[in-house]
Amino acid sequence: MPQFAVEYGDYPDMFASLLGRTDTEFHTWNAQRGEFPQHASDADAFVITGSRCSVYDSDPWIKQLAQCVNRLIDTGACVVGVCFGHQLIAHFRGGETAPADAGWGVGVRSAEVIENAAQWRGTNAANAYSLVASHRDQVRMMPEGAARWAMSEFCPISGYTIDSSVLTIQQHPEYSRKFARAFMTARAPILGPEVLAAGLASLDLATDSPVVADWIHRFIDGAS
Repeated sequence: MPQFAVEYGDYPDMFASLLGRTDTEFHTWNAQRGEFPQHASDADAFVITGSRCSVYDSDPWIKQLAQCVNRLIDTGACVVGVCFGHQLIAHFRGGETAPADAGWGVGVRSAEVIENAAQWRGTNAANAYSLVASHRDQVRMMPEGAARWAMSEFCPISGYTIDSSVLTIQQHPEYSRKFARAFMTARAPILGPEVLAAGLASLDLATDSPVVADWIHRFIDGAS
């Protein structure tokens, strides 16, 4: 998203803003440039962010990233997958990601939490949440050993966990509504007028980014 980086920051900046705490340090590996962590001990947790690419594309870095993520998961590292990351983990661990029959999902979207007893959500154990979404692909089959924790009519597999070390979510807790408006508007030719109009109209709705950020922190703290 280079055209938006100056005003809104890139994915690492957005996640630093979302998850930053006084005791938190961030390090970025750019997978498209061939940068990958070497050991699970390189960080307390690893966040696999969104991407303009699809996990089934033929770019060599995607398979290299998948191999790296699988190695981290297999060695017990805490991994959080968001959008592309959510899809990548599923696709390369026995599940499937593919274009959704429903087409693009953009704007503020709600999902239902279906595992209400999950301790990692703490006192913010809401039964639903709303976040900005921006995806055409969806996880159609969960990876081996996964348990679904979030769903919606539009995106039946909106989030899953694997044991106590992997947490994924389809929507973007790091996206602001202001950024989403600019991003959708720039992608008008791809989205089409009806999808764009509905997505822009949805931005009047509130989002639950702080709540979901708290869930992510709690999950990472529990996995550490």
